[in-house]
Parts: sequence; structure tokens; C-alpha cells
Amino acid sequence: MVAAAVFSSLLLAYTLVSRRLEGGPVSAALVFSAGGVITGLAGGADLSPHDLSSTAGDAVRILAELALALILFADASTIGLRRARSEQKLPDRLLGIGLPLTIGAGVLAALALLGGLEIWLCVLLAALLAPTDAALAAAVVSDERVPGRVRRGLDIEAGLNDGVCVPVVVFALAAAVATEGSPDTTLVHEALVTIVGGTVVGVITGSLGGRLLALANRHGTIADDAAPFAVAALAFATFFAADIVGASGFIAAFVGGLFAARWLGEHRAALVQFTERDGTLLSLTVFFAFGIVGAGVLGDLTAAEAAYAVLSLTVVRMLPVALVMLRTGFAPASMLYIGWFGPRGLASIVFATVVVEDAVPGATKLIDVVLITVAISMVVHGVTAAWGAGRYATWFEAAAARNPDIPEAAEAADPVVQRRTRVE
Repeated sequence: MVAAAVFSSLLLAYTLVSRRLEGGPVSAALVFSAGGVITGLAGGADLSPHDLSSTAGDAVRILAELALALILFADASTIGLRRARSEQKLPDRLLGIGLPLTIGAGVLAALALLGGLEIWLCVLLAALLAPTDAALAAAVVSDERVPGRVRRGLDIEAGLNDGVCVPVVVFALAAAVATEGSPDTTLVHEALVTIVGGTVVGVITGSLGGRLLALANRHGTIADDAAPFAVAALAFATFFAADIVGASGFIAAFVGGLFAARWLGEHRAALVQFTERDGTLLSLTVFFAFGIVGAGVLGDLTAAEAAYAVLSLTVVRMLPVALVMLRTGFAPASMLYIGWFGPRGLASIVFATVVVEDAVPGATKLIDVVLITVAISMVVHGVTAAWGAGRYATWFEAAAARNPDIPEAAEAADPVVQRRTRVE
């Protein structure tokens, strides 16, 4: 009850000053995570990583999973297959080449620094920390002085890479458990049921649900005050449908959002808006719980784990981005901007709770590394976001004045930069 009282008070306090904090270095995620840390250190709540796999942690874990499912669906439906294809060059490179390279670099760093981890645990850790969360550095994609092509590239990457990473997380998780000789889990079973099953469920529910919403909108059968619940209901229905058949609800939510986007059409923005607000409240709850858990493991962190966290946020992310952009014509300043602003946030936290739930051997070390990486990212990316966007915008203005045809200045078919500010 103490934790609930603190969270409610913090939510009220943040709401009262939220406009003053917009665009600044202090994000909502940082505020609520810090509140959770203080609550944990003061004894107001005690929640360890092991507790997340018990009855006591069920509520936190379920909230975390629902938050990610809602955001995966909302992000995918906001972007949609059509918009992703219209921006194909930069996002394709970041997702299709850069993301696998990032996971590979993360594996090598884990093997070098975290001695004793099995190879599949190294793959799992790298996949946990590969997704980015642009909401933790909102100014990076919301500052209109930054070239639209770069903002859209980062926006689409952040919106899709958590969904793209889900199959890797699922496969690595299955492999790690199978390595330990579990009789109930095999790689073939996980690949066919969890991954393929989630995809099939997502295609079916996203297509049918999206079409039903489109028909209801066309015939005016949805009341105005009920319309905002539609996408959230479809997202949850997709997630739970996959869970019932033993498939991945995260994959289903992501794929479902992509396929629903086609049918939502002009109503998409209005319908998704409520879903994002709802997802924001769930996300803040997760960050608060994350802070409480972090308070309990601060003293257990090792130098090697901290070093891995730093590498994950720098070389592991920035080097692959630079490599995939070498032949694009983008300037080194753009490579640095895109490479640096890859914050780690909600997806990494929620994926980590899944690892705990499945009782993976060596999970404690993985959780510690994820916690410290996300904590560092919230601070350093939050502090540098507005400053970095301003410096990069100044460079772009001067570069475009000298040469209006630089790749950064090119505009694509869809000039709208969607929000990535749900947890500013």
C-alpha cells in the first residue's frame, strides 16, 4: 500500500508540472524510476528480480507485459506496412542490417566481459538490449529543426525494432532452457508454436479486427465516447488470443498492429491516441516497479556488468549504425546522431521479466545488466537529447545552405513525423 500511495502522489506531482518538464532532460520515465528507487531504499517496498517469478510479482509482470503489448500494437498500427515501405532506405538499413549487427556485437561483448555465460545467454542478453525507446529522448524525433528524414528513420526504427527483436528473444530463451535439458521445451516447438503461432494469430486478429473497426466507422455504429477503447481492446484481444494457444502475445500484438493499420485508414490517428495514453500510464507503473527492483540490486552490480552497459550504449550500437550508413551519403554528423540516440527502455525491462518468469539459469546476471543499462540510458540520453538535437540542427542548417542536395535534406512521401513521446 505504501508503494501505491507513493506512485499515486508522484503521478499527481508530475502531472502538475509536466508542461514545465516537456523537452527537458528529466523524462517521466526517469522521474518514476527514481521514485521507485527511493521507495525501495526507504523500505516502502521490497521487490527483487526473483519476486517477479512468484505470486507477489504477478501483478507487476502482467502490467509490464500488457504495457508492451499495447505499445507494440500502437506503434505498429501507427507506422503500418505502407509507411514503413515508403521510408524503406534508412529504416531498412537500421533494422535489416544494423539490428543483427548490434545483436552480434552485443554477443561478442558479453563473451568478452561476462565470463561464464553460455552462448545462448549471451545472445539473449544482446537481444534484450537491442530495442531502442525514443520516448526516453523525445527531443531527438520531435525537434522539427532536425531533418525529417533522420527523425522519421529513428522514429520508425524505434517503433519496429522491439517487435523485430521478439523472435530473437523467444528463440534464444528457448535455446537457453533447452541447453539445460528441459524436457518440456524444444527449439522446434518454440519456433513453430511460439513464433509462427504468434505471427498467424497477429495476421488473423489484426486483419479481421481492423476490418471490423473500419466497417463500424463507415456505418457510424461506434459511439464517440466508446471509439477510443477500440484499438486497446483489439490489442489486448490479440495478445491474449496468442497466449491461449501457447504462442507469443508480443509477436501477435506487433504483427496484428501492422495488419490492422491497413484498415484503420484516416481513423488511425484518433483511435491510436487513446491507446498510447493508456499505454503511457501502464509504462509509468512499470518504470516505478523497475526502480524498486533496481534499488535492491544496486549493491550487487559488478564492474564487468557496468562496463557491458556502457559498451551496449556506445560501441555496440554506434559502430553497426556507422557501418550500415557508410554508402548512404549521410555525413559523419548524422551517423553520430543516429548512432548515439538509441535509448534503452520499456521493451528491455519487459523482456527481462519474461526471462525471470521462465526461470532461465543465469537470469540474475542478465537482469542486473539490463537494469543498469536502462538506468544509465535514461540519464545520459535524457540529458543529451535537447542539446544534441540543437547542435545537430545547427550543423544541418549550415550544411544544407552549402549543398541543398545532401541526403539528409531529402523528403520522402510521408512528411509526417509521428510522435514517439508517450513517456516524455
